Amino acid sequence: MTCSPFVAPGLTAPDAPVVWLPDVEHAAIAANAQITTDVLLRDFVVTALRIRTHIHFDGHGRQIVTIENENYRATLIIGGAVLTLGAVHLRIGHISISELAGHVSRINGLAHLLINQRFMGPQRRPSPGDAKHLRNAIIALDGEQVGVSRREIATVIYGHKTVVGEWSEPSGRLKAMVKRDVLRGRRLVEGGWRDLITAGTFKAEA
Repeated sequence: MTCSPFVAPGLTAPDAPVVWLPDVEHAAIAANAQITTDVLLRDFVVTALRIRTHIHFDGHGRQIVTIENENYRATLIIGGAVLTLGAVHLRIGHISISELAGHVSRINGLAHLLINQRFMGPQRRPSPGDAKHLRNAIIALDGEQVGVSRREIATVIYGHKTVVGEWSEPSGRLKAMVKRDVLRGRRLVEGGWRDLITAGTFKAEA
C-alpha cells in the first residue's frame, strides 16, 4: 500500500504520525457503533473476533475496520463508540437504491465472515490466466462482429510472428485456439458473463 503523509508534507510516510488510508468510501459498509446497557443488543465485540481484523482511525475520527479470512475481506467505516472499549450495538447505515447491488454483495460477505453464512459472491478473484482468456474472448468476438477473418483475429491476439510461423501447421493448434477464443466470446454475450460474475472465473469447458 502506498501511503502519503497526512501532516508535514516533507515527512516520509513511515515517519509521519498520521498517514492517509486508501479511499474506501465506495467499497465499504457504513455503520455506527453504540454503547448500550441492554445486554441483548451488545452484538459486536471486535476483540472477540477469531479472524484477521485491523482497525484504523482516519482524520475524521472514524474507525475503518477490515475483517478478512483467506477467501474474503469486508471493510466497514464505523462512527460512534470506540470498538476496542468493549461490546457495542452495531447498526449498518442506510443506502440508496443506486448503491443496492454492490451493497448486497458486501453485506453478504460480512455475514459470511461474522456468522458463517454461506457466501454467495465470487469464490475467488479471476486469475491472470482468466483475465487473459477474457481479453482474448472479447477481442475475438469483436473481430467476428466486424467480419474479419480468423487469421486476422489471431494476429491481433497472438501476434504477427506467431501467425506466420504457426497458422498453417498440420496440427491446427493455433486455429483451434482462435476458435476457442471466438466460442468463449459468443458464450459471454449469450449469458456466460453471469457465470463469470458469480463464479469469479470461466466455467470448466469441455
